[in-house]
Amino acid sequence: MANQVYDTLKKGLLTGDVTLSADSIYILLVQESNVTVTTSAVSLSGTLSFEYSGTSALELTETSGVNYTSGGYELQNKTVSASSTAGTLYFDADDITISASSPPENTSITAGSMLLYKRLTPIETSIPLAYFDFGVDEVTVNNSFKIQWHSSGILTLKTET
Repeated sequence: MANQVYDTLKKGLLTGDVTLSADSIYILLVQESNVTVTTSAVSLSGTLSFEYSGTSALELTETSGVNYTSGGYELQNKTVSASSTAGTLYFDADDITISASSPPENTSITAGSMLLYKRLTPIETSIPLAYFDFGVDEVTVNNSFKIQWHSSGILTLKTET
């Protein structure tokens, strides 16, 4: 898997341009898996898109499907906490379940990875924060698509001492 935390997140935390607990932080489901992506957002018809590393011709393709919302999902109940171990911070939010309100099983989504990003207006100016690769395509047909974060949170940030 090619999980990545982008320098845009690290720099944003230091400059104050990114406040994980207060900003509009979204996840965007992506069709591709096992790719390296750049940290540059580009505009494709007013939507958010990210390029593969080393090429400008191929963009990551946002997932689409029955009951998937284009642009992704905003994280709810975001928290940043420190551990008793000096220099370790945790970022967490509620797990995400994508489903229709009626009937709840009417969902069809395939995704190989997801992007965590700070959503801005216009959307193509959004800031990519991290990329999470599922390693395989996660597929749901007539069932909810669930994203369950690790027990320690979405991101663990450690400083060197």
